[in-house]
Amino acid sequence: MVMPMRARLAAAIRRLGRKSGLAALGRDRRGVSAVEFAILLPLMITLFFGGTELSQAITIYRKVGHTATVLGDLVTQSSTMNTTDMNNIFDAAKAIMSPYSSSDAKLLVAALSWSGSAWKIEWVKSQGTGASTGWTAGSAPPTSGTPPSNLQSTAQWVIVSKVDYTYTSAFSAVWNTTSIALGDIAYLRPRLSATIPFT
Repeated sequence: MVMPMRARLAAAIRRLGRKSGLAALGRDRRGVSAVEFAILLPLMITLFFGGTELSQAITIYRKVGHTATVLGDLVTQSSTMNTTDMNNIFDAAKAIMSPYSSSDAKLLVAALSWSGSAWKIEWVKSQGTGASTGWTAGSAPPTSGTPPSNLQSTAQWVIVSKVDYTYTSAFSAVWNTTSIALGDIAYLRPRLSATIPFT
């Protein structure tokens, strides 16, 4: 009996596979885990470094908020303020940023009074290039620094403390990203007196 050409070809391939181990190679599953790992490795590395950077940025943002609150709180514990006291308060506030560099921080403190219809900046002090942009004594505060309406009172000033921080990732060249601007602002009332004049 003569086998059809197609059947003879299939039988020859099966014999060749048995002899060369190609059939066994097709059933071998030992390398599957290594292949899957090689496919997932770039994704896992990206998630690891991305998660690390995100957690660091969140930590710095929390420090920025804490620094803004402490900065204003230290000012409100005085009945008057002078240059020496203000410099000491700025130094204490910058220490809160440790272990992160405080050289990228812009600190601002301003005393605001309410006339009954508008806010007025009584005095403003700052550290860091560009920290006092838009803040000038005798004028109205910028919209971004205007206290909420529940603090409007002609009897008592409001101390505004503002911190801006520029966060640059250690992997910014890898991620091809620019720096991230972080900032927070706090509004507090004086504790010992209705006003805190700057002498």
